[in-house]
Amino acid sequence: MRRKERILLIAATLIILVMAWGYYRNIKPNLENAEKGYAEKSMLNLNGSMDEKVLLKILSELDYFGDPVYERFLANRLKMKLQEKSLDNLGELNKRFFCVNAQEMAKEGGETGATRYLISATELGLDSALVAKLPSLQLGSEKAVMPENSGISITGNVENDKNAPVAGVLVRLREEIPQSVQDSILEDFLSKYKGDGAEDLMGLILADLDTVVKTPSYYVQTDKNGNFKFIHLEKGKNYSVIPIQAGKEYGVLRGVAQIKKTPKKGFSFQEKEHRLPLFDAKRFIQAKKDKVFTVRTPDTFRQNFVRSLFLFIIGFWIFHFALVLRKGGYDEFILPILMMLTGISLLVLYAIQDPLRDNDYGSSAALTILGVLILSTLPVFVKKNILVEKITFLSIKHLLYDKKMDPRVSKWLGLHKETQGYLWMFGSIVLILALAFFGSGPEGSNVKVNLGSIQISEVSKFFMILFFAYFFASNFLAFRNIGNNRYLIARYSLFMLIAFVGLIGLYIVVVGDQGPALVLCLTFLFFYAFAKNEFLLMIVGAVFFGVSLFIFSKIPGGGSLLPYFSGVVLIGLFFYSLMKKKHESLFFIILLISSFIFLELLPFDFAERLADRNNMFVNKWDNTLHGGDQVAQGVWALNSGGFFGQGLGKGFSNVMPAYHTDMIFETIGEEMGIFTLLIVLVLFGLLFYRSMLVARRTGNVLLFYLINGVAVVTLIQLCVIVGGSLGLIPLTGITVPFLSKGNSALMVNLAVFLVIIVLSQIKGDKISLNYIKKNFDMLNVNIILTFSGLIVVFGITLMIYLYKANDTMIRPVKVYSKQGEWIYSENPRISIVKNLLNAGNIYDRNGVLLATSDKETFLLAKSVAEANLANMTSFEKQRRSIQKRYYPFSEDLIYWLGDANTGLVTSENLGYVAEYRLQSKLRGIEAPLKESISETSDKYREAPYLPYEEKKSILKKYDNSYYRKFLKAGLDSKMIEEENKKKNKDIFLTLDVRLNQIINNIIRSDEFKDYKTSVVAIKANSGDVLASAINPMPDAKDIRTLSEIKSTYYHILYTKAFCNRLVADKDFGLFHRSVPGSTIKVVDALAFLSRVGIQGTDTVYYFTDLEKIRKDDPIGRVDMRRGIIESSNNYFISLMNKEELHPELFKLYNEVGINIANKGGYYIDKPTIYPEQDINTKWYSYISKDKGANFFNPKFQGTRKKYIGSDYSWISWGQGPIEATPLQMARLFGAIANHGELYKNKFLYKDYLGVTPNELQTNLEIKSGITPKLESFLKEQTTSAKMSTAQYPVYGKTGSPERIEKIYNLKNQTSYVAKVTDGWYVFYMQNSKYDKSPIVFAIRIQGKGNSGNAVAIARQIVEQLKVNQFVLPI
Repeated sequence: MRRKERILLIAATLIILVMAWGYYRNIKPNLENAEKGYAEKSMLNLNGSMDEKVLLKILSELDYFGDPVYERFLANRLKMKLQEKSLDNLGELNKRFFCVNAQEMAKEGGETGATRYLISATELGLDSALVAKLPSLQLGSEKAVMPENSGISITGNVENDKNAPVAGVLVRLREEIPQSVQDSILEDFLSKYKGDGAEDLMGLILADLDTVVKTPSYYVQTDKNGNFKFIHLEKGKNYSVIPIQAGKEYGVLRGVAQIKKTPKKGFSFQEKEHRLPLFDAKRFIQAKKDKVFTVRTPDTFRQNFVRSLFLFIIGFWIFHFALVLRKGGYDEFILPILMMLTGISLLVLYAIQDPLRDNDYGSSAALTILGVLILSTLPVFVKKNILVEKITFLSIKHLLYDKKMDPRVSKWLGLHKETQGYLWMFGSIVLILALAFFGSGPEGSNVKVNLGSIQISEVSKFFMILFFAYFFASNFLAFRNIGNNRYLIARYSLFMLIAFVGLIGLYIVVVGDQGPALVLCLTFLFFYAFAKNEFLLMIVGAVFFGVSLFIFSKIPGGGSLLPYFSGVVLIGLFFYSLMKKKHESLFFIILLISSFIFLELLPFDFAERLADRNNMFVNKWDNTLHGGDQVAQGVWALNSGGFFGQGLGKGFSNVMPAYHTDMIFETIGEEMGIFTLLIVLVLFGLLFYRSMLVARRTGNVLLFYLINGVAVVTLIQLCVIVGGSLGLIPLTGITVPFLSKGNSALMVNLAVFLVIIVLSQIKGDKISLNYIKKNFDMLNVNIILTFSGLIVVFGITLMIYLYKANDTMIRPVKVYSKQGEWIYSENPRISIVKNLLNAGNIYDRNGVLLATSDKETFLLAKSVAEANLANMTSFEKQRRSIQKRYYPFSEDLIYWLGDANTGLVTSENLGYVAEYRLQSKLRGIEAPLKESISETSDKYREAPYLPYEEKKSILKKYDNSYYRKFLKAGLDSKMIEEENKKKNKDIFLTLDVRLNQIINNIIRSDEFKDYKTSVVAIKANSGDVLASAINPMPDAKDIRTLSEIKSTYYHILYTKAFCNRLVADKDFGLFHRSVPGSTIKVVDALAFLSRVGIQGTDTVYYFTDLEKIRKDDPIGRVDMRRGIIESSNNYFISLMNKEELHPELFKLYNEVGINIANKGGYYIDKPTIYPEQDINTKWYSYISKDKGANFFNPKFQGTRKKYIGSDYSWISWGQGPIEATPLQMARLFGAIANHGELYKNKFLYKDYLGVTPNELQTNLEIKSGITPKLESFLKEQTTSAKMSTAQYPVYGKTGSPERIEKIYNLKNQTSYVAKVTDGWYVFYMQNSKYDKSPIVFAIRIQGKGNSGNAVAIARQIVEQLKVNQFVLPI
């Protein structure tokens, strides 16, 4: 009566119910929060009768768009869409059905809708003016780029969504140039104006940008068949192609980089209506993060969950009772094992999804399992003898066999009494061909997985098992009795090998799916070794070879020699097996392992993918692969789960790529722990063992191969993906049987093992059992030992990861970004912990509130904020809303603080962003910077149609060890609750917000408001940054627009989107470099005095009127004093060339962060690993090309040309390739004010540990008395400007550099280059209220004219410093 099975099923049922209750208990608070949110109208269920008013309230209060017109448009369109179709998950909001017509959005969506349309249209290459002229253009379907025939062309076609050709579509071919090359071309273009008459070009438009940076475009129209062609393309150029049609979209730009020959395939484009999602990517991510929308209510989820659980359990019991009724001698252990495996899968699929917002994977899995179990009850009632006949397919012979058929044809088709099973191989090949032509896969992966909704590889895999079983069973005696390998060239074997290799080739090359190919190859080798009785030798040889490869790779330089090492071994084995006429299975397994090394050398796409996988396998913590952190992500998940797991529904494995498919093993580890993973491995081992016993007891060679084959391929698949995801072998993209999401795979695998249960009633007689025992028992022992060994290896690996968790869970991975730039990928759970921990308040140095999470604290700060010149309109807007963080000074300080509400300003390359840079300190945690390194990638690619180029990145690694305890305890543990009770989390910035706001008001006054201006103030004796004021005021709408522009189109869209309007896209004072003009002359003087001492100030040069660079340059006898006071360009050019000052200058540049030609330098913090010598070499190489060419040329002596025409000369007076930020110049002047002591800039004044200590970076007073001497010159220069007084002395230097600026002409929609003049003034005053330290100001006003404008700002600042007593009289 199947008592054992019933007891085990009861146990499995109870275990699953306990786990289900644990899961529900874990997610219950989230369900209750949703119900509370519905009641408070702070959360909205989008399905059902969506309340439009609640949606508008949420959008407005959380300030997602800041545009009421667009918010009303969104609410109206979304409600209309939801009346037609409900949402299965929130992600569907970005699917095509829920997108709206782009032109309709532009017309009715307010400013936000118009901007989003502009961005999208530009990315699609849409040129409205050109499309309007289309009827009059009379274009053909073919266009020559060059007059002469180069033999290179680009072709393509356009079809609609019904695959019908579209005629008359405009297609653009454009030559593309990387932005770095464009910048270089512009620089070279302007270099010719560094000669006579340069000063006359100020403010004049020089040229249309398209004539400077030549990116010509060519146009054709598709013919009646939808085809187009561009011919005679220039070799080595980059070209992009895109169809253009108003109201239509055709996907992204396609193209070829550095074209050499005509591409083998043309470019195919599909025409669709131009649509845009209602939520752009950033706003959608923010909405998901805020959890303000759901797609199902808690009640709906509860009903679905209980129903799925019931259907799942009842299905297994139905199958059990069917077996009871049949009263056959079926195996009693396989069904409970299947119930446990699929039960774990079902609950994990629920646990890894948000129950109210994501897809309901569990319900569909439960229905699939129920359906398979019910259908599988039918074979239970088939008589045993009929079952044997059906399984051997004798009936097929009778149905299909034609006596007139050629016996040879019949044999190949498998329709004779000694069937070879080729029918199943042909079926498998047909399936893979269908997949190749009609299949689909993950977007952008070039891999095809599904045919419709069916995962074809799973069906194909079992077709091949049937083939292997028939083939090797039919030829069993031949394999065992022939003592050599001559059967390999026998007709049936040779045909089998050719067909099998062809199938594997289809998998790898055509379908691009290497995982199933590897599984099939290993399965074939196992069958082959069974037949030859060489299994043990094959396994031992493979292990030995694998260990040898590992050891060889660790030898210095050994990695590059692996192909040669593998080649030598393979050649040796080939000749060995040839001479011995046996052991070819050993050769085949070594060939398979070596293929991972050899195939990556081939020039094909599949080889590149294999190389990427190998790269990640060799070093999972440091590799040149986008997405190369996948194995590390699995390690982090296992570290997070620990031995007993976070608990179902408590993990965050959905931050991991392929968390529900390839990486499901690690997902289970995070949710349920390594303990559960060990149980899962044991369950698979038991499943294999019981299947092997069933196979053995049949006494039938065919059934032995068939059942054992199913068990072996399942275990192979498990070992390949688990081994890959644990980093033991290269990772391949296959699923874990029974566990991974995928209903078709689950259906096939479950059905096959249920069939094995049905077949378990077949028992052989004594003779057949002895025959099986004699021929296969030792083989079974070897297989059991092999897989047991692998399971032990996996278990040991899991325990090693658990042992090393303290290190690995906080260890970042160095990988490539999507564009090929070096980045650090950090365990995403650390960021989740930071967000779960409450942040403290942020204050300025005087205790003025800048940011808080407590609304009451915010409201109490109103009077203080108003007294310190806060924008009270914005304050009132925040008062009326519910926010995570409140900012009394709103957008004024957005680059100082960041924005924790919208996440729009998070990058440390835009501002100080204290909310993110000090994220740990704001939570009372120390996570200091461990190292900062500079890395250069040679695989950076701005776009797919552009060539690879170098890209430098500064990578920062922080010490996140404090977060270990939270990651181990769980992300909703009481430990986080206790941590949030800490009081002392507040931080104080070095910012003096009143000073900052006073300066903001000055530079935003009517006199200066139309010009980009930045003012930085620092405290000289500590490096404290007291202010960084900018004009224009940052605007949240502009920042939203900027966040939507992809980096590829940034240069194009920036001017179009803002129409030459000033936009604060960053903190200009900290992160915007430009030529510093004559302020750099102080650096020159300091460099020279550092070499020769104070007597260097007596160095004299003589200049005539004909030699003057500027009309106000001094003539006659000029020494250093006069050179600084009267700002002599000739003097410092002469000093630079005659004294060859570059070594001392480079040292100073490196200290303060100045760069040359975008090489070297830094913004805020000097990297801990800074390649100064390498940077100096690059700098000198750049500026020394024409060094002295004019200066020492006899024919230019006594003329102006002597002093120009060389970058070596240009940098000495702050022109040409040298660039600096106001902060960098303030840093240098601060050292002079502080008697040579240069302090690292400091932004954090005080935290819970106390006042942040000052850090002396270096002392620039290399020779005694040089900085006081320079100070006297600066004082005299400022006195001449009538700003300095005896009581309030001012020390400063002006600068009026010229630079280029890109201007967008709205009228004719073209870009122009103009030469403009900036005004700089860097000065300091002594005896400030800050410990009587000198206070330094660096002012830069761009495009308004010479330094007089900066001085005008300085006068107002000085006056306010006196009035508000920031400085005291001496």
